[in-house]
Amino acid sequence: MRVLRLPGLDADRKYRVSTFAANFAASHDVGEFTGKQLEVDGLNLPSMRPESGTIYHLLCV
Repeated sequence: MRVLRLPGLDADRKYRVSTFAANFAASHDVGEFTGKQLEVDGLNLPSMRPESGTIYHLLCV
């Protein structure tokens, strides 16, 4: 499984992560994570078809 790690975030702050389809048709709430979790553990990336994508949105809460 592929992992997206996000270095450079404030390790002690919490971030709400959501995803959007490339056409912005729908959103999905992934959850809340600390900056340290996103840097060390990262987010598991889904298997996708070629030439498709997902947009990740982080909101500091």
